[in-house]
Amino acid sequence: VSSHVLQNERKAIIYRSKGLNGATLQEVDKVLNLERELRDFNPDLVVLDFGSNELHNRHLALPSSLEGAMEKAISRIRTIQPDVVIVFAAPQDMKVKNQHAVSVQDYIINMRRIALNNRCLLWDWHREAGGVGAMKSWYTNGLARADFVHLAAKGYRIKGELFANALLNTIKQYRH
Repeated sequence: VSSHVLQNERKAIIYRSKGLNGATLQEVDKVLNLERELRDFNPDLVVLDFGSNELHNRHLALPSSLEGAMEKAISRIRTIQPDVVIVFAAPQDMKVKNQHAVSVQDYIINMRRIALNNRCLLWDWHREAGGVGAMKSWYTNGLARADFVHLAAKGYRIKGELFANALLNTIKQYRH
C-alpha cells in the first residue's frame, strides 16, 4: 500500500495504490475492502490497472470471464460512488512462457468494448508502450525486467508519467 498527498491552497490530489502480487481483477477482494476504501476516500477517479495475471491464465482472459470481472468491479464501485470516473489501463506487451501473449490484442479489444458499454475510459497502455514486441526494447533499455512481463522501477515511472499526461490531456479536451 502506498499513499501520497499533493496539494496547494485550492486543490489536493490523494493518490492511493494497493496491489497484491499475482492477484487478478476477479480476486480484487483479496487486495482491498473496496466498499470501505471508496467510502473513506470518496474518489473522483478510480484507475484499475490489470491484465498481466489474467493473461497467464487463459480461462481468465476469455471474453466472458473478463466481462464478468469488469462489470462486477464497475457495479461495486458505482454502487458506492455513482459519479466516479473509472479508467481501465490495458496491459503492455509481454511474453508468457517465452512467447508473446498474442491474446493481448484480443483482450484489449474486449476491455475497450466493456469500458465503452459501461461509461468507463480505457487507457491503451499496450499501444502507448509500443505494441507487439515492444517489451524487448523496454528490456534492452533497462525499463523492463528479464521476465518480459514486469517493468523495472524506471519503466514504471515512465508509465506513470505517460498516464498522468494522457489523463491531463483528456481533462483539457473535455473542458473545451
